[in-house]
Amino acid sequence: MSQREKNRADFPDFTDGLDRLRAEFGADQVKPLWVRENGKEIGKQQSFDGTDVDQLIRLDDMDAKRGGR
Repeated sequence: MSQREKNRADFPDFTDGLDRLRAEFGADQVKPLWVRENGKEIGKQQSFDGTDVDQLIRLDDMDAKRGGR
């Protein structure tokens, strides 16, 4: 069994979604970095410090003032 086939067997839900995204946007546009499913994982989880909601609101307000909506 190739590594690709093993990954598809180990991560069936993920690969189903991945196939759909690649069909919609192109295989060269969708590159998974980290996957965890059924207690298994591959790749490297990316750090995420959270989202500054106040900053998003300010940006949205600035966009609205410029007529962005």
